[in-house]
Amino acid sequence: MRLSVASSESFKVNAIGSIALDTPYGLLLLRNVLYYSDIPGVLISLGHLLQENFSISFLNKLFYLSNQGHNFLTIKRNNEWFTTFDNSAQPTINIKSISSSLCTTKCSAKSPQDESLLWHKRLGHLSIRHLKRMQASNIVGGIPNILFRNIKLCHDCSLSKSQHRPVKSASRQMVNQPGDLSVANLMGPYESSLNNKKYILMIQDAFSQVVVAISLADKSEAKKCLINWIRPFLNITNYKIKAIRTNNGTEFKNHLFNDLLTKNGIIHEYSMPYEHHQNGRIEQTNRTISEMALTFLLAANLPEFLWPWAFWHSVWIFNRYLHAEDKTKHFEILGKKRPSLELPQVFGAKSFIYEHNFRKDFSSRAVIGYYVGVSED
Repeated sequence: MRLSVASSESFKVNAIGSIALDTPYGLLLLRNVLYYSDIPGVLISLGHLLQENFSISFLNKLFYLSNQGHNFLTIKRNNEWFTTFDNSAQPTINIKSISSSLCTTKCSAKSPQDESLLWHKRLGHLSIRHLKRMQASNIVGGIPNILFRNIKLCHDCSLSKSQHRPVKSASRQMVNQPGDLSVANLMGPYESSLNNKKYILMIQDAFSQVVVAISLADKSEAKKCLINWIRPFLNITNYKIKAIRTNNGTEFKNHLFNDLLTKNGIIHEYSMPYEHHQNGRIEQTNRTISEMALTFLLAANLPEFLWPWAFWHSVWIFNRYLHAEDKTKHFEILGKKRPSLELPQVFGAKSFIYEHNFRKDFSSRAVIGYYVGVSED
């Protein structure tokens, strides 16, 4: 390969590669540079700089070379010339290094994709977005002025930084009225309660978001309790259950249970393994109610075996207060009446219960108890 200049002379090119020019704003990397050993200087083509997204301007006898808002070079006009040499004949920009990729003319410079991947790996697999921000700020030196491109695939990052992304569920958007979809989830085991229960079955209507909590002594009771909840739902709300979604727990996998649902025209859906979000808001609801129940017990300093009552009271309150995304209280959608919050007291508050069968005239007329919720009767 030969290089032709304006004087019609031509020179044999010894190599092609990349050079890094040291500037006040960091390294300026130029790719596809032609190297000829007999030329005592660096000749930079303005046209090539424009192709590399540099900005060139002449203003008030000054020449400016900038990129991404940062000025890399300012040259003052000397007579009719703009030169990078001052009176001491020292260049204002020196070649700091010739890259190791400098090779024979048969070689080609690295592509922007390869350069981006190289710097991505050098800096601890830093994201290209962060790398571009560091380059633009010029806070850290040594980063070349190249156009960092998004990396198509980094095999190492795929192995070490993979995250689970939810799978979209179509049926979630098909809920138009109460009963269209109900979601059931079993929580526990907990410490054996005062009534010998260890689990709690949470059932939530996807449309109204109303929750029902049923305490269980064993997992095997979940199917029976779910069926017993389905039967009166129509009588109370005038809405028919159309579909029930559960997780892949063995407590809900039973041929007799599925046959009973089929006979009642109810579709049984299973959420995918590790896809808890498919259960709709029930996962978030479970967390909200669990935290509320725990707070009740801790604040009242009551024993842990009262956890079912803390759950029931939490559900009672949850169904009656207004949530951020709602305009109507959940309970009002199913109950067809405006709920009231006049009854609840502070959970665990000391109470005095009248003793109907006091035996002696001077015996106590009441016993001390603790408030643990509103009776549904």
